[in-house]
Amino acid sequence: MLIKTGAVSKDGSLCIALENPSDRADDTVVFVFDTSEWRRFDPMDLIEAVCPVPGSTPQGAQFIALSSEGRVFELVGDMPFSQIPGPGFEGSEASGRGPIVFAQLIADRPTAFGFGAQVYVMEADSVFLPLTDQIPVVQDYPNDDIKFVSGAYQADKNTWIMVGSIVTASPDSLEIDEANDSGDVDALVEALLAETRADYGCIFVYENDTWRMLEVPTDDLVDSVLTDPAGLVYVRMREGTLVALPTNDEWQIVYDDGELIAGECIFGQEVVFAAGNELLRVENGITYPLEPPMPEAPGYVVELLATNDSLIVLRSESISVLRNGTWVRQDPPISLTEAV
Repeated sequence: MLIKTGAVSKDGSLCIALENPSDRADDTVVFVFDTSEWRRFDPMDLIEAVCPVPGSTPQGAQFIALSSEGRVFELVGDMPFSQIPGPGFEGSEASGRGPIVFAQLIADRPTAFGFGAQVYVMEADSVFLPLTDQIPVVQDYPNDDIKFVSGAYQADKNTWIMVGSIVTASPDSLEIDEANDSGDVDALVEALLAETRADYGCIFVYENDTWRMLEVPTDDLVDSVLTDPAGLVYVRMREGTLVALPTNDEWQIVYDDGELIAGECIFGQEVVFAAGNELLRVENGITYPLEPPMPEAPGYVVELLATNDSLIVLRSESISVLRNGTWVRQDPPISLTEAV
């Protein structure tokens, strides 16, 4: 079993999702650690994300787990679940726009998003509703798909920032069939190449009930976005670049040293991110090593999580916690080398 993803509540409770690197769709197991022990949950589904619920759900769950098909499991008791209308392909309410990719707290509300530019926000009654009825499209290429993988919120501007990638449309199958049937080789080649474009990163802003697409600062795919306590937007690019968008709307490169960035969070009012085998913090647009340095531990970095007094490094095979200036190892709920 390997740690796939995780989340932490404001009181420090930790939730992690583990999965077998196999083809079985139900090989995801979820554990919640609160106070002194791990509690295990078996959704028997492909879980894409776990997310804290501020104040808990009406059933008393501190965390929820979300599947790619939009099923929401409350991690409490016998694990009641509900369905977000829209995501996926299997259910009677599926819109066909695609699966859920991830979920996280945005503006202190659990938010799920994925293919088809889907964004759903949990309301007070634990029901997920669309952020808006408007669906953003790519100008000039309306058949391209928008895959959101991360989001953030600027409270002072009442603005949502969603990032991810543009999944480019396949060549027009009708034109290909016609060219193939006619034996026109030139027309066939033209049809095959007409829409053959690489996927690319995207940044969308939702404000004043309108979506607009920002220019991406590099040619890379976009993996995540977050805002610091001052509202400054930071975007992580696939090839290891961290950029910031100050108020003058001109991107500033914060980090571009060739190491892939594995995760980022806000810790101690600063942006902290993992690059290679070290942790770096951002102060006034400049990166500095985080002290004390991150200790060696089994596995690769999956995610960084933070509370007011703790920084948690989730690796695929271990958990390290920085608290009061000291790193400690937290025992995982099971031996991560065993299959479940």
